[in-house]
Amino acid sequence: MMDYKRIKTYLVSLFLVIYYAGALPFSGMWGSLLKREDTWFIADNAMIGIGICAAVTIFHEIYLYITKKRKNVILGLIQYLLNHLLVIIFIGLSITVYIYRADVSERLLIARYLMIIVALYDTDMEKEMKVLFSAQAVYFILTLLFYTKGMLVDIVNVRNEVERHSLGFIFPLDFHGIFLSLCLSYMYIRKDKYFILDAILILFFNMVMYSVTYARMDFMTIIVAAILMLMVKQKWFENINDKLLLGISSGMTVLISVIMFICTTLYNENSAILMKLNRVLNNRLMIPHKVLMEDGYYPLFGKYMQWIGSGSVGHNPGNYNWIDCSVLKDTFDYGIVFVIFFMVVIILTYWNLIRSKQKPVFILFFVLMMNSMVEYHTFLRYFYPVFLMPAVMILHSNKELFFVKKNNIVNTE
Repeated sequence: MMDYKRIKTYLVSLFLVIYYAGALPFSGMWGSLLKREDTWFIADNAMIGIGICAAVTIFHEIYLYITKKRKNVILGLIQYLLNHLLVIIFIGLSITVYIYRADVSERLLIARYLMIIVALYDTDMEKEMKVLFSAQAVYFILTLLFYTKGMLVDIVNVRNEVERHSLGFIFPLDFHGIFLSLCLSYMYIRKDKYFILDAILILFFNMVMYSVTYARMDFMTIIVAAILMLMVKQKWFENINDKLLLGISSGMTVLISVIMFICTTLYNENSAILMKLNRVLNNRLMIPHKVLMEDGYYPLFGKYMQWIGSGSVGHNPGNYNWIDCSVLKDTFDYGIVFVIFFMVVIILTYWNLIRSKQKPVFILFFVLMMNSMVEYHTFLRYFYPVFLMPAVMILHSNKELFFVKKNNIVNTE
């Protein structure tokens, strides 16, 4: 007889693949091949299945808790909720984002994330990652194949007199971004068998990708991740104190976020330092400052934003307002409260991965978070695998989250 974990792993894998099949094509120029309303209908129905799996997970965990503690139902439920504050806060923020966001497509994004995270809890993470990696790889290859057959168009963006090609994807940065996700997912799958040949192959294809997209940040992120994974394999990080490693990773995450907020808020064209930093960051200070001046404040719980990027309808240099920095864009979309909560989740994830001796997963998660501080990758669908695998730890009890024991592997097998 199949056990609960195996059945749940198969079901969640199936629903996630169906969701990807409906949602991912519009990271590419598939609008000429598929009707958006049809594919999103498929994705939405798959999300219902994921939501059911998430509900079953919660009820199953509460049942086990009440049975183990031998409590009556009401008292056991109250104690369970009090002992799992992180997921309760997450649910609360999902509701506030839904209330404060006016656009239907984005107001449910945080709730979708929460449902997928909860559904993934207590499943076989290795199998889940392989399934999601395979789904992404098939989509990536199909998009390139359809482009070569003339079925999808190439969006060419010129920046600093350099042509950047999308080759069937919706934008050159999305092209390299999906490749970055594939590389990080591949390193996750190969984390126990990762050798120099893996790094050489990744770096070679990364160079080929860069010659087409000229996406510098994603290009550099892949290089850093490939090298750090080799260093982990050679046990370079074994002698570094856990708290020091946590301090460095958490400090860098928070410091970069704070610097981006301060520089954006104080940005003005009379400051030579800020102007130079803005050029280095490719207008990542000027554009969010412009948005801030137009709206006048950072929202507490998010609000509706009509983002206009290079590929948007009616785009012109005067109305461009797309923010290529997750920590700033997420603040406008989901609010200061959510971004602070998200930072806490990131730091707790670092702590759990470090203390449970999952250094390869920690490195990949840390690299993605560093990339997202100055890119817009955090909540994009094609980064679900790398972000979601360690994020399931939010369902652990308060004691497990803050006082995880050394060598206690946190739900990855």
